[in-house]
Amino acid sequence: MPQLKTLIILLLCATSLLPLPLRGQTAGSTEGNDSRHHDFWNSSAQIDSDSLQISLLTCSSGQKAYDLYGHTALLVESLNNGPAWVFNYGVYNFNKPNFVWHFILGKNEYEIGIAPKSLFIGAYLREGRSVSQQVFNLSQPEARRIAKALIANYMLEDWTYAYDFYRDNCTTRAIDILPQNGIAIDFHETQRLPVSFRSLLHQLTGSSPWTTFGNDILLGTGADKPTYRSRMVLPTYAEAELEAATIGSPANHSLQKLVIGTHTYEPAVTFEPSKSAISPEVAGWIAIIVTLALTLFEWWRGKRLRLFDASLMLVQGLGGCVIFILFFFSTHSFVDSNWNILWLNPLPLIALPLLWAERKPFDTLLRAYCIMEIVCIAGVVFVVNALNLQYIPLALTLMAQPLLIRAVWNLLCPPSLNRTLATKTSKKP
Repeated sequence: MPQLKTLIILLLCATSLLPLPLRGQTAGSTEGNDSRHHDFWNSSAQIDSDSLQISLLTCSSGQKAYDLYGHTALLVESLNNGPAWVFNYGVYNFNKPNFVWHFILGKNEYEIGIAPKSLFIGAYLREGRSVSQQVFNLSQPEARRIAKALIANYMLEDWTYAYDFYRDNCTTRAIDILPQNGIAIDFHETQRLPVSFRSLLHQLTGSSPWTTFGNDILLGTGADKPTYRSRMVLPTYAEAELEAATIGSPANHSLQKLVIGTHTYEPAVTFEPSKSAISPEVAGWIAIIVTLALTLFEWWRGKRLRLFDASLMLVQGLGGCVIFILFFFSTHSFVDSNWNILWLNPLPLIALPLLWAERKPFDTLLRAYCIMEIVCIAGVVFVVNALNLQYIPLALTLMAQPLLIRAVWNLLCPPSLNRTLATKTSKKP
């Protein structure tokens, strides 16, 4: 099932998310990244003798889960019919040792890549994605400073930066290079209401409910705090903020628009995102109905369904391992404030053998585990949500109910009572 595959990828790789989501933004292709191309600026003197234009390129959402968040890059082009190159801070190398492990821990290193304008834009158009170009209102000295800074980054051997989907990504890099090179930008933050990062992700991933669900599991309370910065780290929202931004000095009455021109490259054919056959909410209701049916069957026949309990605990424990690693070891934003750690952790894997123990001492341990399970699940699903400590989606609330039902059942009827239960059932007429 496509939606199950998406959820597993989100849980194991931690695009957007995020991207999923939660990985965040997609790295661009390194195709065409050759500074020895005949029309590339190979010296500072060549840049100083050219007339340059700097633009921000914003790529729209794609069909895949990690493409839902869009992408950002910078375009440097000559006004003298010279070169036009795109500088992309979203390049990563899958071939580096332990790439996935470093990605989960937040220690993944992203690179800057370059590609000809036509190649970069053409790649997105073929995917059915539009590309918007915002031309910056920069003087020639300012444009040349930006171009030199970008080329300097690219020319440095093994230059990388520590990617973070909120603090430092391809969008923030593309925007921050302006003030870093003496261009003061006023985004008029006080004129806008702050918004939470999670709410913006919901808008971007609305067409992919399983991606939204994965993001909501992985991100903690920090993603619910309204901030202005939330708009500046996601491509399409950052594009809108730049459209309203100004440069110059209010004291000297020299304020000017940062963006002086916009052009959108539209694809010849657009593709509708594929829809999931089953939404997370429907999957949650199905899980509840199956759990209730099997529990009634177990009570009626007097036969313990240990494998069913084991399957639930295995899924809970494996998912909990991902949450546990992110919570305690990852440097990614918002994953260390996740209340779901109370019930999504590795403890079910440790408690799983208790299902097959029928002696009284092990009953006590199983009962203690069931009590803890009930308190933690009820605490997160009901108390945390009611107090608005963290957004808990309806789908997660529903999917937690089978665990809650089985915890109550095993508390009332532990494995040591199996024979008693079977005996009572066998006496029924």
